[in-house]
Amino acid sequence: MNRNHLLYLILLVAFSACETQPVITPEYPVILNPKGGLFILNEGNFQFGNATLDYYDFITQKLSSNAFETTNNRKLGDVLQSFIHYGEKGYLVVNNSQKIEVINMNTLASEATITGFVSPRYMVVTDFQKAYVSEYYNGGIKVVDLSTNQIINTIPILGNCDELIIHKGKLYVTVSNKKLLYVINTQSDVVMDSIDVAYGPSSLRIDKNNDLWVLSSGRTIMGGGFENGALQKINMEVDTIVNMQYITRQSDHGPIKLRCNAKKDVLYWINKSIYKHSINENVVSSNPWIPSFNSNFWALNYDSLTDELYVGDAIDFVQRSTVNRYDETATLRGTFKAGIITGDFYFYYK
Repeated sequence: MNRNHLLYLILLVAFSACETQPVITPEYPVILNPKGGLFILNEGNFQFGNATLDYYDFITQKLSSNAFETTNNRKLGDVLQSFIHYGEKGYLVVNNSQKIEVINMNTLASEATITGFVSPRYMVVTDFQKAYVSEYYNGGIKVVDLSTNQIINTIPILGNCDELIIHKGKLYVTVSNKKLLYVINTQSDVVMDSIDVAYGPSSLRIDKNNDLWVLSSGRTIMGGGFENGALQKINMEVDTIVNMQYITRQSDHGPIKLRCNAKKDVLYWINKSIYKHSINENVVSSNPWIPSFNSNFWALNYDSLTDELYVGDAIDFVQRSTVNRYDETATLRGTFKAGIITGDFYFYYK
């Protein structure tokens, strides 16, 4: 028995003694003392104020449930929507509490609270201590000075602004109740263009070729019927669609949460089941990569360190979610419990 196998056996015995720990299988890749960890974002129930942040430390391999409240002796708030980090600080966007909590990335201690939002959803940061925050209820895009943690401007956009992405001086903004993707000049903070897309654009990813992929969820039409979503590839040099593939809605929410692998050549999303798409293919497969069966998949992200896909199952949206880890062959490698309605994962590597 070599040293790595002995280490795995020791870890397995340690984890079996505590139900809150993830199940680490013998197939789990060797992690050579990485710094950082996995942030698990649990939305909680709307208007219940029970959003939580779980944290999985890669060095100790310990899962800390409700880490924000434990560290700061107060609840996080109502609906934890998204999370990013910049420098040594993390930014927790708490949607229905109309705020962003600023935490220390090393200790998880709260350092500030940014207020003045209507319904914040997602945040991106430029290289100049300036951040953009999308507002869901006709609040447009808020511009935040990160040196003072104050809102300094609002870029007006009507509609439900959702995910954002920055590329070469342009901010791309999805609006989930329209058929438009807006483009903002980050020097002037003025809307410079809009791109016609399928109804309900909500998530974005840039691939290895610097093409922008936009996932639209579609919608249910009043009186019956539905409008399908779509996966769209956009050339960001000229901001035009070069490929659009419609996707049949398999659930009330339709296709959501576009993600990509570490090489940025494979895309994943949730449409009841989990779907997979190579950026070199021109046609989207109708066959699920990971079938949902009776699951309610709600969270999705890719671990670039281990090349695994993390999938959150919200189950009945009341009890604690289940998190599953899959390798690149869709083989289940591990599972553990997280908080109520796990909505996303954020992998932090120093």
